[in-house]
Amino acid sequence: MSREIGSEFCSIPLQDEDNLVFSSDTKWFVSGRAALDYIIKDIKSKNNVKTVAIPSWCCESMIEPFIKNDIEVKFYSVTYDNELVINNNIEADILFRIDYFGYKQDTIDFKGIVVDDITHSIFSNINRNGDYVFGSLRKWAGFKTGGFAYSNHFSINEELKECDDYIELRTKAMSDKQKYLDGQIKEKTYLDIYEEAEEMLDSLYGYKGFDEDIYNARHLDINFIKNKRRYNAKVLLETVKQCAMFKDVQDDDCPMFVPILVENRDELRKYLIDNDVYCPIHWPISNLHKLTVDEKYIYDHELSLVCDQRYGVDDMKRISDLLRRYFDGE
Repeated sequence: MSREIGSEFCSIPLQDEDNLVFSSDTKWFVSGRAALDYIIKDIKSKNNVKTVAIPSWCCESMIEPFIKNDIEVKFYSVTYDNELVINNNIEADILFRIDYFGYKQDTIDFKGIVVDDITHSIFSNINRNGDYVFGSLRKWAGFKTGGFAYSNHFSINEELKECDDYIELRTKAMSDKQKYLDGQIKEKTYLDIYEEAEEMLDSLYGYKGFDEDIYNARHLDINFIKNKRRYNAKVLLETVKQCAMFKDVQDDDCPMFVPILVENRDELRKYLIDNDVYCPIHWPISNLHKLTVDEKYIYDHELSLVCDQRYGVDDMKRISDLLRRYFDGE
């Protein structure tokens, strides 16, 4: 059995009963980006909107759908000074909000149209009541699609297309990764397949979620996920609390990762990869971002430590030991 930690999921923890997270009128998409595109089209179908305010710390995939739909993007500042500092002086037709990594944060009040991205916070006890709510489950478990959206305001009913070629690629990649983890194959052939699938996904607007994913989303074992992630995050925080962006796991939190801010982030990330621990960064800077020096700091120093339900305390101690050795210069 390989000792690899992190990278893409290939399994989903399920329970027999419906977890009641998703209402019956939830719309399902191939990705969060496709869900957002659908939301923007719905907003434009009944509102004369020209601008959107997006947090400066965000993924390119959340900027691009607005630009694609001819909406000007304005960034409101997100910086870090012992805690997240979010500028809530918003002037735009639409406000786009994110709750980072599943940790409870202050919200922004806004009188216009609000779009809440709950990808990070869907399993946290954070009540988001935006006009539109959407997210993606692919960062939580082995979903091939996993985009979702719900709202009391939907008026369009655009017919969504099937994404069979993409599903086939993701299925093959997940199968090959499981075989690698089980020792049935020795080469990481799944990496190229995942990359091909991701490249295809970037252009899949107007495509619906996979039926199997919709069933799995409704039967996801939420309590198992929350308990494992909360415990794992607490173990990691014993080592990294000083550089952690969120110092504690509160009762309402369900961590997606344990984000830390460190000097020589890229060197540390390579050190972990060399030891078969794969931690992502949030997020790469694209040519769509417009950032100040202070806003760019998070992008240059953030590393997301893996704490998900695939792993137990021994895995968290392994990550912690690697971090200690790195920080101690061993």
